[in-house]
Amino acid sequence: MPDRVTTSFIPKESLSSERAVRKPTSGGPFIIINIVATFILVTALLAALGVYVGLIITNRAIEIGNQDLQAKEDLYEIKTINELDSLSRRIKSANTILQNHISASIVLDELELQTKKQIKFNSFSLAKDQAFGSYKVTMSGEGASLNVIAQQAKQFSDSTILVDPIFSGVDKVENGNAVFNFTALIPQSRMTYAEYLQKSNPDAVVPTQETQQ
Repeated sequence: MPDRVTTSFIPKESLSSERAVRKPTSGGPFIIINIVATFILVTALLAALGVYVGLIITNRAIEIGNQDLQAKEDLYEIKTINELDSLSRRIKSANTILQNHISASIVLDELELQTKKQIKFNSFSLAKDQAFGSYKVTMSGEGASLNVIAQQAKQFSDSTILVDPIFSGVDKVENGNAVFNFTALIPQSRMTYAEYLQKSNPDAVVPTQETQQ
């Protein structure tokens, strides 16, 4: 009689349960990759947002700085213009004073320069001649001789300041000298303080009526 083969019996339910326990879980590595990718994406977005916000803040700061600089430049220009305008008014006022201020020193210096040693003046007056708009010089004096007075008349006629010099009342006196009266006109433009400065210092730049306009 052939031998009977004995087989072991494993319940199907237990086998199924064991297989269910040993079944590997699917998708694990992909989840990690998704998490890392999401983190990188969020980080990149936050970085981009930070750069964008930083650019906005920087541009705004530059704009505010430019506006502040422009305001300061405008204020500086206004201040400079006002200072230059004030300086210009003061210069014009000074020029007006120089052109209108009369200096008698010009007449005295001219008489001292043009008068001969043999001539002596005993009186002197300087007055405004309203009829001619000039100043009138009136003097009396005496000379060593009639010839000396004639020479003096010629020298005064060559003066660039004295206009229409006239000797009158010429007469001899007991001591041999000759007495006389003298008058001349001086244009007001030749008696200004500016003219005096120009004659005193020829190299100086003195404002004239033309330079003020």
